[in-house]
Amino acid sequence: MDVFASLPCTGRNLSRYVQPVLLALLLQRPRYGYALPQDLAATGLFGDNPPDAAGIYRMLKSMEANGILASSSAGSSTGPARRLYAPTELGWACMDRWVQTLTSHRAHLDRVLAGLAQMKPAVRKAVDLVPFDAGAGPTPGSGGAGT
Repeated sequence: MDVFASLPCTGRNLSRYVQPVLLALLLQRPRYGYALPQDLAATGLFGDNPPDAAGIYRMLKSMEANGILASSSAGSSTGPARRLYAPTELGWACMDRWVQTLTSHRAHLDRVLAGLAQMKPAVRKAVDLVPFDAGAGPTPGSGGAGT
């Protein structure tokens, strides 16, 4: 059992930056909503945990409501109508903003990591004081993984 599985330090609650990747795919060419989960997974940017289809559809609706995307309905002889999504002019401008935003986040993250590296002895000492489940693997500060 992974003792960290439900804790925020795993990053599971952090945005996985799905929206800029989704927008980049749609900037390449308009796509049907049903194809986007596979297309996002095929980028390899999400590892073994690609975004789920329901979340992608919610994001598409939100992006459309915000004017970033437009969609059109295409009939289907085998099921419900399919929606074709394409970026608007605002969507193109939004991609430029995403690049600026991600660059800024990367710079901030680099500063945080550098600061943590400088604090490591103090941080490690604090971690050694925290009770830890020995059955879950090496304890922090014991020379195991991550030290």
